[in-house]
Amino acid sequence: MKVYIEMNIDKPVTAKQLSAVVRLGPRHFQRAFKKCFGVGPHTFVLERRVQRAQELMLATDEPLCQIALAAGFADQSHLTKRFQYAVGITPSVWRRHKTQDPFARAA
Repeated sequence: MKVYIEMNIDKPVTAKQLSAVVRLGPRHFQRAFKKCFGVGPHTFVLERRVQRAQELMLATDEPLCQIALAAGFADQSHLTKRFQYAVGITPSVWRRHKTQDPFARAA
């Protein structure tokens, strides 16, 4: 399941698609997924997309609009909203702090 999500992180991933991958009904799948991972599939995918955006911000100098698309967000605004909700600060502030701190990349 994680492999499928990782391979498709830049594309829309629905609970219906994920349930088909593991051959479970959508409702059964969502309950089993939450029991296994502690969050629902939608939340898991969003969290993973935020993590992917963080990885890209540290590894590249690409603009945030390109990183947003590469991480599977609809646009930069979508990335900013979800990122701020998950991390507590905007992506541009997070990137600035991480790239200015020489020890941040090791963490």
